[in-house]
Amino acid sequence: MSSTSLWRGAPVLDTLKVSRPRIALTRNADGTYNIQDVIDTVDDEALRALANQRAQSVKSWLTDQGGVASKRMFLVASSSTPPA
Repeated sequence: MSSTSLWRGAPVLDTLKVSRPRIALTRNADGTYNIQDVIDTVDDEALRALANQRAQSVKSWLTDQGGVASKRMFLVASSSTPPA
């Protein structure tokens, strides 16, 4: 626990290690999820940016660790709408 805890009047941690996290995801009868409040805070632009970051990370790994030539891969723009 950090010494900042005294100043804040609440526990302040310097580090936190999470091992084997679990989540219980439930789909409600109305089609929403039990974590809908979290889902609703993420907008389409944030999801698109995250998808692009993940795609770039995978491409980099495949190039650096997987031995795949970068000219053999390309990234497609992500979309938050399902294909028709």
